[in-house]
Amino acid sequence: MSVSMPSAGMPGARVFPALSWLGLVAMGALPLLIASFPQDAAGWVLLPLTYAVLMASSEFRRDGRLALAGVVVLTAHHLIAVANAFVGTVPGADADAVMFQRQASELAQGIDFGDDLLGTGTFLYTHLLAFFYRLFGPSLFLGEELSVLAFALSCVVLVRLCGLTGVMRFHSGLLLLFGLSLSGLVFLSVTLRESWQVLFVLLSTDCALRVRERASVRNIAFLVLSAACLGLLHQGLAAYAVFLVLAGVYWGVGTGRAAGILWKRLLVLTAGAVLLLVLAASVKQIGGASGALASGKALEYAQNYRMNSVQDARAAYGIMLDASTPLRFAATLPPVLIQYTVTPFPWQIGSPLDIEAMLEGWVRLALLVTSWRAWRLSTGEARSRIGFLLGLFLTMEFLWALGTINWGTAVRHHVLAYGLLVLTGGPGLLLFLDKTRRTLLSPAAWGEASSQS
Repeated sequence: MSVSMPSAGMPGARVFPALSWLGLVAMGALPLLIASFPQDAAGWVLLPLTYAVLMASSEFRRDGRLALAGVVVLTAHHLIAVANAFVGTVPGADADAVMFQRQASELAQGIDFGDDLLGTGTFLYTHLLAFFYRLFGPSLFLGEELSVLAFALSCVVLVRLCGLTGVMRFHSGLLLLFGLSLSGLVFLSVTLRESWQVLFVLLSTDCALRVRERASVRNIAFLVLSAACLGLLHQGLAAYAVFLVLAGVYWGVGTGRAAGILWKRLLVLTAGAVLLLVLAASVKQIGGASGALASGKALEYAQNYRMNSVQDARAAYGIMLDASTPLRFAATLPPVLIQYTVTPFPWQIGSPLDIEAMLEGWVRLALLVTSWRAWRLSTGEARSRIGFLLGLFLTMEFLWALGTINWGTAVRHHVLAYGLLVLTGGPGLLLFLDKTRRTLLSPAAWGEASSQS
C-alpha cells in the first residue's frame, strides 16, 4: 500500500526534502569510508540500512516530525558507536562489552573459549556476534551496528505501542525521551545484549496488547516467541519471560462476556500451573536466577548473589537484602527497592558517571509519578492498558533490584524496561514540561518579573 508524503501545508512537510539531501550526502561518503576502513565495511553498509528500517515504517513516512526525531536518536547512537570503535572506549562500554567482542572474535577465528553454558545468555549472544564475524570478519564496529539495528527496530515498535496505548500524538517527544537517555545511548550502541533485550521487551508488550485486541492463536504464538527470545538472551530473564506470557494472555483474554472471561482465565491459569511444574521438574537443567526461582530458592539466590558481588561494587548501596527470615526480608526489601530506583543521592556523588545516574534517577522518579497520575485519572480500557504496562515495568524492576548491589550496575539494568515507563509516564511529563515552558516564557510572567525588579 502506497503512503503519500506530507503536502506543503502539513506539519513536517519540509523535513523530508532536508532528510533526503542529508541521506544523499551520507551515501556519497559511504564508499570513502569503506575504502578507509575496509575491515569494517559490513558495519558501514549496515549503518544506512538502520535508517531504512525507520523509513520502512508507515508511521515514520507519514509524519515528518516523527521521522526527524527518529533520525536524531538514531544518529546519536551511531555517533556513540563510531566514537567507541574509532576514537576510544566510551564510559560504560568496557568490561562486558569488551569481553563479548573478544570472545566473539575468538570464536570467529576458531578459538574455543569453553561451552560451560546451556546455549543461552552470554553464550547465545557471543555466538550470534561470532556468526556475523565469520561472514564478514571480526569488527567491533559491525558488532556495534548490529546493536544499533536492534535499537532502530525498538524505535519502530515503540511508535506502534504509542498507537496501541492511545498516546500517538506524543510520539515524537516519547521517541526522543526513549532514545536520548544517557545510559541508553551507550548500552544500546555497543556490543552488549541490552539492545536486543529492550527490543524483545517492547515486542512482547506489543504482542500482549494485540492479544488484548484479539486473542487469536497467531497473536499468542508471537507473544510466546518474542518472550522466549527475551528469556534466551539472559538466564535471569527466563523466569520473567514465563511471567510475561502468562500475564499477557491472562490480561489479554479479559474482554468480552464475563462468563467467557472466567473460562479463558481459568484455562490460562491451568496452563501456567502445568508450565511451572515442568520448569520445576527440569530445574537442574535451568541455570542462574530462573533455576533458583523454579526450585523455590529465589530469595536465597538473590541474597547470595548480592553478597558475592559486593566486593567488586564501586558504588555499593550499603543496604543488603536479608532473606534469612520473612520478617527480615520484609524489613530490608523496601530500602533496597528505594535505593535501586533513585540512588545515587547528591551526597553520594563521586564521579561524572554518578551525576548521570542521579539525573536519570530523577527522570525515572518523575515518570513514575506521572505514570501513577495517568493511571489514576484514566478510566476503562485506557486505565487497564496503562496498569498492565506499569505492572510489567514494576515487576522487572523488582526482579533486578533483588540481585543488584550498586547503582553502577543498576543504571544498565534500568535500560531494559525504560521504554515501558516512557509510554505510561512520558505524556504526562511532556505536558508538564510544555506547561512550564509556556508559563516561564509568557509575557505575563516577564511583565511581573520586570515590575518586581
